[in-house]
Amino acid sequence: MASPEGDAMVFLDRDGAELRRVATPTTDLHGIVRDVIDGRDVFWLVDHGHKYVPASPAYVDQRVQGRLVAVTPDGDVVHELHAPAHPAYAHTGWSPTALAVEGEDGRIWVADGYGASLVHAYAPDGSWLMTVDGADSGTAFNCPHGIVVDQRGPEPVLVVADRANQRLVELGLDGRTRRVLAADQVWSPSGLAIDDDLLLVTELWGDLVVLDRDGAVVDRVAEQPAEPGRPGWPNAMAAGAMVRPDVRPGALNSPHGVAVDPTDRSWVLTEWFIGGRVVRLQAVPSENTTSR
Repeated sequence: MASPEGDAMVFLDRDGAELRRVATPTTDLHGIVRDVIDGRDVFWLVDHGHKYVPASPAYVDQRVQGRLVAVTPDGDVVHELHAPAHPAYAHTGWSPTALAVEGEDGRIWVADGYGASLVHAYAPDGSWLMTVDGADSGTAFNCPHGIVVDQRGPEPVLVVADRANQRLVELGLDGRTRRVLAADQVWSPSGLAIDDDLLLVTELWGDLVVLDRDGAVVDRVAEQPAEPGRPGWPNAMAAGAMVRPDVRPGALNSPHGVAVDPTDRSWVLTEWFIGGRVVRLQAVPSENTTSR
């Protein structure tokens, strides 16, 4: 997982104890994706370049150019992707939020959710192949925050968490829109993961939504009411200062990323607030869906 400070990978055991910490060349480490490049295990680091720095009474911003780098498990940089020569970057910065790979030495997809709201495809050597803006769906992307390669069907597709448009968009690997999912059932989709026949979607405002292969919502985890309008959200305010929120074990405050642990088929969520938190949920889909 990414350290709360955004400048290190943190390796945990199954009980959540820290095993080791590896420094990374990032301003704010937003996502980590495991890959294989030339037969070597690497981790792609998604750095959107925007860091909130604690101050009184609220945060101040630190902004630099985003980065996408592949590093070894020891943190050595072996590859980097750069913003493509697209006209949008004459007016806005490069601020990637997510990355997905089609397979070993396969194409790499990048969501520039905090920059130009575009999705880009790269060849394994880093050369830019295409850019998708989602407009053929009827609405252009607005903060495509998360992406995942979905191989549940007869051919792989790309699913985009189009957060500000409050929907999921399924693309063919040619970049064309196939369908729009959950447009009236998600409101802050952020992270995506595939678990067998299920698509997991974290809702930043305090929820985890589960969809089946047909795109129907079959489960929802929301033990703590969404409070995006509360002062200091996703944190809290106390005595005029921003502080870590009061969160309960198992309840969701602001889930950001999600991954699947295949050893016991549990769902691992990372939450965004001061100090961060990792939540592990047992994957037991049910017809009456309120909590785990």
